[in-house]
Amino acid sequence: MRVSASVKPICRNCKVIRRKGVVRVGLIESIRGRTWHVLLASTSRRTSTLRSA
Repeated sequence: MRVSASVKPICRNCKVIRRKGVVRVGLIESIRGRTWHVLLASTSRRTSTLRSA
């Protein structure tokens, strides 16, 4: 049985985005010039490593 790691927001303004097998955590207000908190996690069955970008 495979267990997926949970991905949680880093701060109260962060949002978890899941697209094409990649989980991203970023600030909602990043368009306004605020800093990004980015966490990329692959949800592929082959790899389960977390990368910080």
